[in-house]
Amino acid sequence: MNLSLNGPHEYRLSIETGGLRYGHHPDSKRANFASPVTTRSPKLYIVSVEGAPIYVGQTVQSINARLRLGFTADGSTGYHGYAWRHQHAFVSLDLWILEGAEKENEILDVETIEAELVYLVRHHGGQWPAFQTEIHFHPSTAEHRRLAEDVYRHYYPKTKIF
Repeated sequence: MNLSLNGPHEYRLSIETGGLRYGHHPDSKRANFASPVTTRSPKLYIVSVEGAPIYVGQTVQSINARLRLGFTADGSTGYHGYAWRHQHAFVSLDLWILEGAEKENEILDVETIEAELVYLVRHHGGQWPAFQTEIHFHPSTAEHRRLAEDVYRHYYPKTKIF
């Protein structure tokens, strides 16, 4: 394996009663998501408030499609959507695109990195991310753990991992 993460691609989300108002990159006036986060590719995404992750997710959908699902779910199918959408008016959304994964393993690889990142948040912070409701655990490699550590350091650069 020769996996890497392209990112972070940083956005701020404004959340209103009707759902997601807009996403924009902090360094531009752009009010929409842009490639590569709009492509169908394996992505790790982290929702944070004041620099602290409150939710870690993964998807192969475009981020537009994934967020739409999380904002419109009403529980009728068993999925209630993102709980954090009811608690915050603004959040940061950082996305990393997984590169180098074999097509048949890309979901497994991004889920494994997601789980390792959530574990690091729990291990070093004492609690799971505040709105983490589900996680898929798979056997990980040193490469998966290294990538999770790289993302973790984006939020907590001074923390000694182990």
